[in-house]
Amino acid sequence: MLHQIRFFTQEEAVEKYHMPPSIAAKVFRSLRSFQGSCGNPVYAELEIDAAIRKYLTPSDRVGRKITTNDYGQLAKKLKNEGSSWSEVAKAVNEKYGTTYNATSMRRCVERVNDRKSGLELEEEN
Repeated sequence: MLHQIRFFTQEEAVEKYHMPPSIAAKVFRSLRSFQGSCGNPVYAELEIDAAIRKYLTPSDRVGRKITTNDYGQLAKKLKNEGSSWSEVAKAVNEKYGTTYNATSMRRCVERVNDRKSGLELEEEN
């Protein structure tokens, strides 16, 4: 399965991952940056994840908070590619460590859709 590579500015990453300044300084010194659409440096999510793991101690509480919208984005993508709800639930569970079944995964996407997040699924045939 291919994953979309997401990029964050330093400020976005610090906020999303709840990084204290001491960890942020180490993480961003070790990362390569890319030029974002506005010319600002951006960092790849996978590289941020790896760098955070490298500098964490057991007492650190750092990490991007996973939201229902994250589950919904992946579910929408997979569903629109033709996956069944069971396959969608399995993929989300594997990626995020959740325990959704097909019915609860569909309800999750419906809740996200109700929030007007733009995750509407294509019409089913």
